[in-house]
Amino acid sequence: MFASFEKDYIMRIVKEMVRMLLKLLFDIDTTRPMDEVIKEAEEQQMLSRLIKMIDDGLVNEAENELYEITLDGDRLHLKTALIFYYHLAEKDEDFLLRHGYTKEEVKEGVEDLIERYGVKDIADLFIEN
Repeated sequence: MFASFEKDYIMRIVKEMVRMLLKLLFDIDTTRPMDEVIKEAEEQQMLSRLIKMIDDGLVNEAENELYEITLDGDRLHLKTALIFYYHLAEKDEDFLLRHGYTKEEVKEGVEDLIERYGVKDIADLFIEN
């Protein structure tokens, strides 16, 4: 039971961290960040494709593609990636495990992303409080 609570706590932290970063970096204040916060058509299509991959169970493949997309450091891709991880954090543990993924990997993916984009210090402040 404690392990389940801990994993749910991790996902709440991930979702709140994503919401906080969207607010601070992009002035997007929403309780459930989804693709409608992205205004650029090409970026919307990319996010929709990645979310569909997640929903179809291609979680690792979607994350690998996201990694390649975000290597250029474009802030627009950061917004897309944050929403990607929010969507992933909403998946239950059974779904993730069935598709070779864990809640811990969601957290690690977000941590890697924010480190690559140089916003780790902001996220760390959030986690410390």
